[in-house]
Amino acid sequence: MRLKIRVRSYDLEMLGERSREISYGELAHQALYFLEPLPPGYHLKELKPALKKAIDRALALADPRFREEFAQARDFLFRVLARALSLKEVKPFFAQGAKALCEQEFQDEAGQLHRLDRLVFLGDELVLLEYKLGGRRRAHWEQVGLYQKVLTEIFGKRPRAYLFYLEEPALVDVDRVHQRPLL
Repeated sequence: MRLKIRVRSYDLEMLGERSREISYGELAHQALYFLEPLPPGYHLKELKPALKKAIDRALALADPRFREEFAQARDFLFRVLARALSLKEVKPFFAQGAKALCEQEFQDEAGQLHRLDRLVFLGDELVLLEYKLGGRRRAHWEQVGLYQKVLTEIFGKRPRAYLFYLEEPALVDVDRVHQRPLL
């Protein structure tokens, strides 16, 4: 008699497990959502208290199974976000006076629901920021391309779009980069 063994794989999230990158990525998104507008041309001294407050608000919403890692998460997020938000080219998008929609949901033609991270209105210009924690992937460009297409249909003009890689940190203009990641 020959036995057949079936291997069944489950999504780790179903089993109560989440990858560190996903959990930290969600916390970074929430912290950036809660971040209050900063003074134009802000410096680290203005950024620190606002960032600490935003991170604490994000951690307050975190899954209780994740709570034992709060101190580690707080330190990691503060270090990463402080460096990323200190980039000169990022400051106008988080400064007082910049009107922004954060974590705004929209539906594409196929009925799929999407959530853009930050859409900034600078005068008559639209600027899309898509936050990423971790490495560069081709799927990031595809995601932003879809967002640009839908936003063009909504607003009648194509937004400038950036991938904001938080850990590097880097602000990548998706229309000006000619070489895309292979993954």
